[in-house]
Order: sequence, then C-alpha cells, then structure tokens
Amino acid sequence: MEKVFDGERMLPFGTGLAIRAGKIEKVGVVYGMRAKRRINAWQRVVSPGFIDTHVHVEANLSPNRPFYAWNFANMGVTTVITGNCGTSVLDVGKMLDAFDRKGGQVNLATLVGHNSIRDMVMKDVRRPANNEEIAAMRLMVDRAMHEGALGFSTGLEYAPGIFSDTEEVAALAGAAARWGVCTPLTCVMKGWDTWHR
Repeated sequence: MEKVFDGERMLPFGTGLAIRAGKIEKVGVVYGMRAKRRINAWQRVVSPGFIDTHVHVEANLSPNRPFYAWNFANMGVTTVITGNCGTSVLDVGKMLDAFDRKGGQVNLATLVGHNSIRDMVMKDVRRPANNEEIAAMRLMVDRAMHEGALGFSTGLEYAPGIFSDTEEVAALAGAAARWGVCTPLTCVMKGWDTWHR
C-alpha cells in the first residue's frame, strides 16, 4: 500500500492492513502473513469510513425497505447523522427500529430537532414558549434521547425556532445534555449494541 490514513495521520510507506472477521487485526508490516485474499491498494489511500455530520435523509428512510445509500458509500462515508437544522422525525425509536429491521448501506444516527418539537407543541404560535410549553418540549427531547437520538439540533434562523428565546433553547439543550455524548464507546457503556442506537 502506498498510503494508510488511520484517522489521525498518514502512516509510513509500506504500511499494510490485516483484517480478520471484518475487524482490523494489524496495521503495519503485513508481508508474509497468510491471507485468504489480498487487495493491492497501490496508489490508493486506505482510511476509516467518513462520517457525514449534516444530512437530511429522513424522507428517504422507509420502514419497508433497506436504506440504499450508494451516493454516500461511493464517497467513503460509512455513517450519516440526520435531524439537523432543527428538523427531525419525532418518533426516533420507531425510525431506528425500522432501520434495525431493514438495514442500510451506511450507519445512521439522528439528532432530535427543536423546530419539529416546537411545531408539535406550539403549532404556529409566534412567541417564546411559556413554562408549560417548555416542560412539554423537554419531555419530548428526553423521550427522543431515551429512544436513541444522538443529540439536539436547532435551526434558529427558521420558523418556528426563530421565535424562541435563550431560556427555551437552553432548557431543551439541557434535557439532551443530561444524556451525555454518544460515541461508540459510550453507547456500549449504556448497553446499546450498535452505534446508531
């Protein structure tokens, strides 16, 4: 191999990878190791899969079929994060359960969107939320996080989020923050068997 990128740096010339059962077993000199299959990556770069942190794919997810994502896979993207700009599905558990059943060509994570939650609780009201409305929205954020949302997103330049105030946004972000940040390690620590949960 000419270049191997390990996620932090390019490794020296001559570096190779040994993979067993779908997992990287060794990075370094692999010449002489027995292998069922060898891939010549000369003049190529081998790297971990990329994460696209800003996609809007909710409309492309179907409970009846796998999530086909050749456009992402062909670019080396192996994980997408949807629910950005304050817009997301509200039933995170249902979406992720359907994804678990049908699968996909990339991993999936979602944020829970402020605008979607605010629209459900307040409809077209154009003012900051009162305490009761904030409490209702906090419960929705908490439920989404419990069901597997990765975090909370806002789109304060869009309606209805543009009508919120700092107190509202801070309260909802706080509801999400109590769940901590989900990474592959912390998801395992929480007992989730896959990263997208």
